[in-house]
Amino acid sequence: MEINPGKEFDCVVLAAGFSSRMGQWKPILPYRDTTIIDCVIRTALINCRKTILVCGYRWSELYARYRKRDNVEVIFNNRYAEGILSSARKGAEFVSTDRFFLVLADLPAIEPDTYKTMIKHSPDDILVSFPVFNGKRGHPVLVPGSAIPMILEAKGYENTREFLESLTCVDIEVNDPGILEDIDSEQDYFRLRGRHAL
Repeated sequence: MEINPGKEFDCVVLAAGFSSRMGQWKPILPYRDTTIIDCVIRTALINCRKTILVCGYRWSELYARYRKRDNVEVIFNNRYAEGILSSARKGAEFVSTDRFFLVLADLPAIEPDTYKTMIKHSPDDILVSFPVFNGKRGHPVLVPGSAIPMILEAKGYENTREFLESLTCVDIEVNDPGILEDIDSEQDYFRLRGRHAL
């Protein structure tokens, strides 16, 4: 049986935010046959050995949901109110693979093959790899373990994307609009849910 090379990768899922622009908490909203956060984690685990789920706001609900899953490590970021970069720093502390994925928890439409494409075409060196669709960078981002010390020390950036783009980057073309389809509003949610309904 062929071994999926992605099983050598961790995936940090950033799920600590307030969902303030949405008006309701996004992770457990219905999506496809489950919830938004379940879809993100399920897709990651097709390709990765473990997800590191970084929580903050309402973290106990996600802990209760996943605490018995061996391949989901739930981490509480007690500085989540400082923004998403604080959650990326927290998640990076628990990575134990040479390279790892970083993905937002409100991107449930990413295709599993996108992870495989990233693994296949990403240079095995210090480059940060972004998936690109129609000229726009999205998620998941593939990050070298060598960048972890820089992530842990990162300050003065507005968000994780800004920091990662300050490093040496490479773009990888993927045929997947889901890398850009984050859910920031009710309109985003209902549009995406309607298009990806079972």
